[in-house]
Amino acid sequence: MAEVLLDYGHRRIAALNSYRRFRYAAARDAGYRAAMEGRHVPVDPDLVLETAMTEEDGLKLGARLLSLPEPPTAIICGSIFLAKGVYRAAAEAGRTIGKDLSVVAHDDQLRGISAADFAPALTATQQSVEMAGRRLAEILIDRLEGRLAPEPVCEVSRPDLILRGSVGQGKLV
Repeated sequence: MAEVLLDYGHRRIAALNSYRRFRYAAARDAGYRAAMEGRHVPVDPDLVLETAMTEEDGLKLGARLLSLPEPPTAIICGSIFLAKGVYRAAAEAGRTIGKDLSVVAHDDQLRGISAADFAPALTATQQSVEMAGRRLAEILIDRLEGRLAPEPVCEVSRPDLILRGSVGQGKLV
């Protein structure tokens, strides 16, 4: 995600992520840092925040980020719930998503909330929970029927990134 925002010209990119003690959050943090460092863009520690994946925390931390003397031009949210709060914070700060501030998020297709329903529609990663559950069931059945060795199975699938109206050109510095 950070690479896409860098491609759009953003350099002050914030990351609202879950706690790095969770493997997925640590992997997302590593990806963010690798993208920034790969483009020789320094990571500002004030823009990298660990939090619960709630709309309330998105609102609170989004407001904090947007009130900085040098606020971010883009925010990566660890979930669409965080993004919903960031959208509210941006509105309260008089910022227009997709114009004044780009917002992207992980984990579209959660029950009860859809990135396509945001205004403007939210750019988000999409990965089928159903497909992941199917694959997990296949691994479990293979293990139970002796077709799979007892060693731990580690598979990582890459989500799709669906570009929507929440991303715009950043300010080049």
